Amino acid sequence: MIKKLSSIFLLSACAFTLQAASLSADETIENAAVGIRAESVEARQDQLQSRAKMIATAEAQEASKPAAKLNAKTSMAAKMMAPAAVAKSMYYTSHPSAYQYPISVSYFGETVGLMDGSIWNISSFDAYKTKGWYTTDLVVITPNHSWLSLYSFCLTNQTTGETASANLSVGPTVPGYGLYTNWITGIDYTFNIIYLQDGSRWNMSSFDSSTVYQWVVGDVVIIGVNDGFLSSTKPNILINVATLTFAAGQSSF
Repeated sequence: MIKKLSSIFLLSACAFTLQAASLSADETIENAAVGIRAESVEARQDQLQSRAKMIATAEAQEASKPAAKLNAKTSMAAKMMAPAAVAKSMYYTSHPSAYQYPISVSYFGETVGLMDGSIWNISSFDAYKTKGWYTTDLVVITPNHSWLSLYSFCLTNQTTGETASANLSVGPTVPGYGLYTNWITGIDYTFNIIYLQDGSRWNMSSFDSSTVYQWVVGDVVIIGVNDGFLSSTKPNILINVATLTFAAGQSSF
């Protein structure tokens, strides 16, 4: 499965290069604006704290079960004995676009550009990791679960197992130019369903309904992976570039 995904995305990366080469000299590729309708810092902090409390409550309830305690101990022991193997394990995703290639990495690793055209600022504490990433490495985007951090997301290299805290700096290439750009074509606010341009239908988490309610048709989104609360039923996240918010969901075609 991993080899198949790698082959698919390697071909996609080649297609991206060919597309860029085919543009005439007077054409300029535009990128989606980031945070045009962004929440205030206070609102964002409140959202992160609320999410952290919700996750802590759910985890505490699971930990109160005898079987869950045993699994937690076993999981912790596994992480202590083989942290690299745990970190490098492939995430489950309901949509293949959750996996991307880093098509550009700055010399010191402070920025990483992904195949959808998005550019991510990397924490100075993690830049030493990303400067060694290759364009053939598979990368996924997950939420940063530390609400005290200045970085909202994490980029995890599935090849090396390295994770770097990151913030979105430049949005994906605007629709019309971007082969790998995703955007919203329909929203059902009643049933909390998102429709994307590729025909995928997303059942979003009811916990994130207030976030989805602020989204509109035409918003560019980045598909990431949910590695936290409800990940078994809502394995992905949609990151709205315009509002710099994200919501958990599951895709179907």
